[in-house]
Amino acid sequence: MAKTPRGILSSSFRGWRVGLALWALCAGAGVAFAQEGETLTPLQIEKDPIAWMGGKSVVAVARVAADGAEFRSGPDPNYRVVRRAEPGTLVLIVGYHPNHFCEILVPTGVRAYVHSRFMQVDDDGLGRCHEERVNVRSIPSSQGDYPIGQIGPGDVLLVWNKTGPDQDWYEVTPPGRLTVYVEDTALDLVGTLDDATAVEIADARSALYARFAAAADESKERDARAAAEAALRVEYDRLVAAIEVQRARGPDAEYDAIENDLTRLGVETDDADLLRDIEAKRELVATLTQSADRERKLRARQEQEREESERRARETATRAPAVSPVTTPTQPQPTTPPAAAGTSGEWVGFLRSRDENGGVAYSVEQGARVLVRIDGGSKRYRWADFVGLQVRVRGRVIQSGGVPTIDVTKLEIQR
Repeated sequence: MAKTPRGILSSSFRGWRVGLALWALCAGAGVAFAQEGETLTPLQIEKDPIAWMGGKSVVAVARVAADGAEFRSGPDPNYRVVRRAEPGTLVLIVGYHPNHFCEILVPTGVRAYVHSRFMQVDDDGLGRCHEERVNVRSIPSSQGDYPIGQIGPGDVLLVWNKTGPDQDWYEVTPPGRLTVYVEDTALDLVGTLDDATAVEIADARSALYARFAAAADESKERDARAAAEAALRVEYDRLVAAIEVQRARGPDAEYDAIENDLTRLGVETDDADLLRDIEAKRELVATLTQSADRERKLRARQEQEREESERRARETATRAPAVSPVTTPTQPQPTTPPAAAGTSGEWVGFLRSRDENGGVAYSVEQGARVLVRIDGGSKRYRWADFVGLQVRVRGRVIQSGGVPTIDVTKLEIQR
């Protein structure tokens, strides 16, 4: 069974031997420890894994034992668990506490949290601290949590994503100079900070940056897709407004360009909600197009009948013999009696709208003839949804006259 670091430390790594071993490593590798408080860029950290230690004196190197270990934010079992470490995880011990806890540098890959108001994040996902003594925490909250450590102006962290109840915390990889704590019985001592250990640290940091770069690229692609979908939604809203403008034009409306644009948006979008909205509007446009075509044909037929009637009248007047002007009694022409209040009926025509008395009034029309007006107090239907469509309405006359006003009890779209 491997000895714990505490048992070996007393005989191997105290005093001048530790300092001599670290000095020899740094001199042989051509690297230097960063001074306390010095700002290290991610590129420096990646190329110089020893600088990642932030000037900490490493007194021993160990690995997490076979049963795993709990890294805590303080040197006591009552402190919050920062991370549960896998067996074999390399740790660098920088100090011991009397209650059998080791202080270790934060291992590569441990995630922590910093409030977003203290960080400025660039396009590559690197966060730069701009305040003094900012807490790096083990959970995305300042309540009930002991900080892992603190950072200051110029510190650069890898920012993975936003999190927290209000998305106001950044999940980050903290700088290596911060420390966490672990019970010494959960560790197996490896030995000194030798060249092999430094290479393993460098490889781990390189792998971390590779994962971060991939995550940053994925985030950019995701943001680009979101921006593209937002632009498509804006264009869709513009087309919806254009539909309403055309509906107000009545039988002169043209929907071909709108339908083509809706079809194109349906091909370009990956948003299921937007695609569903587009399909609904395409169906509406198809129905409006059919109604407009029918009304144009109706108006053309009425115009043709009027012209034919005028032509026959002119021919009759040309062929009629001259007669002495004799006054003859005028025969009353038959008229359709106005619908009496309280009676019910059915009318087929195109639903139209117009501004009236500061509001909108609706009527059913055939060509230029208004058949009935719709009672404005009726709430059975959303009349604006049917403007421009050919409809069949049934209802009760509530105000008689040349153009009766009816309370609609049933409405059907004529396709």
